[in-house]
Amino acid sequence: MRAVLNAILYLQKTGCQWRLLPHDFPHWRTVYGWYARWRDDGTLRRLHADLVKQVRQRVGKQAQPTVGIIDSQTVKTSASGGASGYDAGKKTVGRKRFIVVDTLGLIWALAVTPADEAEQDGACLVIHETHEQATSLKTIYADSAYNRKGL
Repeated sequence: MRAVLNAILYLQKTGCQWRLLPHDFPHWRTVYGWYARWRDDGTLRRLHADLVKQVRQRVGKQAQPTVGIIDSQTVKTSASGGASGYDAGKKTVGRKRFIVVDTLGLIWALAVTPADEAEQDGACLVIHETHEQATSLKTIYADSAYNRKGL
């Protein structure tokens, strides 16, 4: 199982394709099978949450943050990997990543949408997820693009 986890971490770090996984790891179908199982049953989310809390405690902070920061980034993509849209502000066809991090820069929530998603709508997605993960969160800092009543 350690070799499977190492292979998943290798894929995440390098961005290589499943079928190009080096041969010193288990076969790519085996690795993908375990990845899909852990993704679907929430194991990867729980593992991430536990590791983030451990890192925070190791540097002397509470396990859960009280302050978060939200922002988005538009990235160019093709439609072959999923839904994409046109971000008129960035003049980019692709997807938009919405992320909430704590003051250490550790990710608490993330959502990927078509690039034409409004900041306020994407923010609702990640703020809802952040609230489920970090119940002690009191403040989220954002730039003026997120300025809307009810957010």
